[in-house]
Amino acid sequence: WLQPLDGAASTHILKTGSLPDIPLLEYLCMKAAAACGIAVAPVHLLDFGGRYYASNATTDGNFETEESQSFQGFIRKTSHSVGVPPEAKYRELEPSTAAAVGSFIRMRSSRPIEDLEAFARITCFNYLVGNCDNHLKNLSILYTSTWKSSGLRLRTTSFDNSIRTVLAIDGDEDRIGIGHRRRLASSILEFGSAIGVDRKDIARICAELASSVPSAIEIAGETAPAFEALPYAAWDMREDMGERMRVLEEVA
Repeated sequence: WLQPLDGAASTHILKTGSLPDIPLLEYLCMKAAAACGIAVAPVHLLDFGGRYYASNATTDGNFETEESQSFQGFIRKTSHSVGVPPEAKYRELEPSTAAAVGSFIRMRSSRPIEDLEAFARITCFNYLVGNCDNHLKNLSILYTSTWKSSGLRLRTTSFDNSIRTVLAIDGDEDRIGIGHRRRLASSILEFGSAIGVDRKDIARICAELASSVPSAIEIAGETAPAFEALPYAAWDMREDMGERMRVLEEVA
């Protein structure tokens, strides 16, 4: 492993933390997202002397797209595309971050319908799995050489704490929501309206995620047998998703 110097593009991000489940959750979420049709960076689990790391291939720099082996494009973080500096990645945009990203996609994307649906799917997936650290640097956009956006792509999912810690449910109150509301199916529908995705398409996305994510997480939990704690982390994730699953099912 080599460390990039002077701002050079890196090839991988190593995720770890004070809580041992963080790399496992990162791995499970990325694997499940890929299984549910979300474009994600490749992810691997590593064990360095008993300390776990999730290794994500970065989407910075040049790469070949999946659509064509001859097409060359490059990736830019969504935060850069909407004029937000890295240190302000949590800044709320006007009139809302969702609306601002939706407007950018409609104006700049060469396939806005597909990209708006991808944005909706990513956001609903993050809600379902309990990703409390979804920010503008976690999304990347593929550009052609003419600076025309040609695809929204999920860069990485990131957890600053384990799901069991951050998303502990206290009585009837879930600790995560979309926008300023929590547990309300209407907030998901309002999100769809803000980005310009039809209600029936939001309902379809929610139905697809509700039916596929739990099994995708279970399968991901069996893909790295050297990490004995992974199936248990997967089980915990599925248990913690219960209330949010009901919200998606209500939308569907």
